[in-house]
Amino acid sequence: MPASSTGSTTATERSWRSRGPAAGSLAPRSATPDPLHRSLANGALSAHARATSWISARLTLRGVDWVSDREMRSQAAWQVSVIWNRPGHHRPDLGYTTGQTRVAIEVELTAKSAQRTSAIIAGYEHQLFTGRLGGLIYVTEHPGVRKLVERTARRVHINPDRFRMIDLEELKDETRQLAEEATPTPAPTPPEAQRA
Repeated sequence: MPASSTGSTTATERSWRSRGPAAGSLAPRSATPDPLHRSLANGALSAHARATSWISARLTLRGVDWVSDREMRSQAAWQVSVIWNRPGHHRPDLGYTTGQTRVAIEVELTAKSAQRTSAIIAGYEHQLFTGRLGGLIYVTEHPGVRKLVERTARRVHINPDRFRMIDLEELKDETRQLAEEATPTPAPTPPEAQRA
């Protein structure tokens, strides 16, 4: 859109630019976000990676073999069909199998839109209903995200026996406790060694 005759941009042009490339911006799609937005995105990704690490540590300390998001990419059984803007697939952040039962784990540190959350949880509900998935766990640290996920799970009729919400801070505390219990205590030093 060209600039106005006075050489400045119009309110509409400024609005389009402020919403970014995905919303009809005049900036090219390949434009790199400014450093502030890039660092905020990296911070969110780092927090998500740390949360996923806590979960994988907890599973490992409990002797549970888990599957990472990267490993799930090539395993069709972990793909969850979703219909949001268009039909597609979603996969959990982590998963594990106990016997023949697969359990999906989602780390939700920031709220997705209600529509996207609904599409993902409805996809999981279908997997649970058809038996392709035996359980679903959502891990979060924010009360607002927890409320959104719980409300959506009730609305799409997820079986409450197959669905759990876990607070990230509680999970960290439990993981620390498991790690302490798994750490062998050193043998006491014999008295003759203490005199030396």
